[in-house]
Amino acid sequence: MAKKIFLVNLALILLSATVFAQSKNDFLLGEALKDFKPKSLPLSIEVRAKEPEFIFRYKNFSLDYNHFDADMHYLKFDVDNEIISLMGTGLDLKYGVTGIDWKTFSPLPTVGFKIYMAIMPKMTIYTQLSGMSFGGRAHVIDTESGVKYSPSKNFSLTAGYRHIAATVRHKDNRGNFKMSEPFIGVRMDF
Repeated sequence: MAKKIFLVNLALILLSATVFAQSKNDFLLGEALKDFKPKSLPLSIEVRAKEPEFIFRYKNFSLDYNHFDADMHYLKFDVDNEIISLMGTGLDLKYGVTGIDWKTFSPLPTVGFKIYMAIMPKMTIYTQLSGMSFGGRAHVIDTESGVKYSPSKNFSLTAGYRHIAATVRHKDNRGNFKMSEPFIGVRMDF
């Protein structure tokens, strides 16, 4: 048995050496690495200070997690569809689901828009609004305005103001949540 394993390993080593010897003349590693360009993933992560907030983006999907206090969590899943974009200025349609975790998890569908405009080659201003009302049972409004500065292709800084207002009824309890404050953030694109 040990002799068979030895012979199989020897055959694999000889086969590898033969392939390497044949391809050594045809394949120069330096030439191949010179033209190698790593693919970037359409993925980004943004972390914002003040209230702990994390935003994960993949292509036109985003997942936003915000923790207000000990018993309230805000989770927002958005799809961002470009309607028009011209020279760094555009309008996007946003729709998704906002989840409020307070005594129970309450998912609420939302719809809204985002307007953005490049004011300098590396600086963009934007405003976005999304929300939905369900009569006296629940409502959510999420607005944000800010500026994004991108000193490099994969790194950007954000600053702005965000307002979130939500009302959720659970049985006989009614929860009102509001967050209105400035933020600063760091975003990495991969």
